[in-house]
Amino acid sequence: MYIEREALLKQFTSNGALFTYGAKTTAAIISRINMQPSVDVAPVKHGKWESVGDAEYRCSICKHAPIVDINDNWTLSNFCPNCGTNMKGGIDNGR
Repeated sequence: MYIEREALLKQFTSNGALFTYGAKTTAAIISRINMQPSVDVAPVKHGKWESVGDAEYRCSICKHAPIVDINDNWTLSNFCPNCGTNMKGGIDNGR
C-alpha cells in the first residue's frame, strides 16, 4: 500500500493540525514527510486471455494476441506482453 504524499501533507497543514500539534511540531512532521523517498506507482490492470477462435487468444484489455513460439503454440503468460496487464484472471473461453 502506498500513501499519497500530498494528501498526508494536507492533513498536517490544516488549521486543526497547528492547533493540535503546535507550529514547531507541525513543521517538523512536514519536514520528515518531505524527506521520505517517493515511488512512482501505476495502477494494476487485471484481465484475462480471451478465446477468439480455434486456439487463438487475445488480451481482454488491449485486444492484442499473446506471444506465439516457433511451433505456433500460444504462450499465455501471467502478463500481457503488449500492455502489461496482470492476467491472473486466467483464460476466458467465452462460456
